[in-house]
Amino acid sequence: MQVFRGQRLKNHLIRSAEVLNKELCGVLCFMESKCVSYNLMTENENGKYKCELNNASYEENKRDMEEDSNYVYRGAEVKQLLQEGWF
Repeated sequence: MQVFRGQRLKNHLIRSAEVLNKELCGVLCFMESKCVSYNLMTENENGKYKCELNNASYEENKRDMEEDSNYVYRGAEVKQLLQEGWF
């Protein structure tokens, strides 16, 4: 699973949501059939995190990665294993 602190994947957004904790963003991605990665924005003044679900990953879209110190990019581990033929 790819993790990049201070970066986010642009131009592949399925949807965004505010979540109460970081782990919930990964759960939302797992529940969304087209989600293969997500961007997580650091905690805001409301104590929530902005979660952006992506339908693409870093591997195929390196040019769409953007420097942003407020974000962490994460590949979806389960989807990555499925794509690699583990299941």
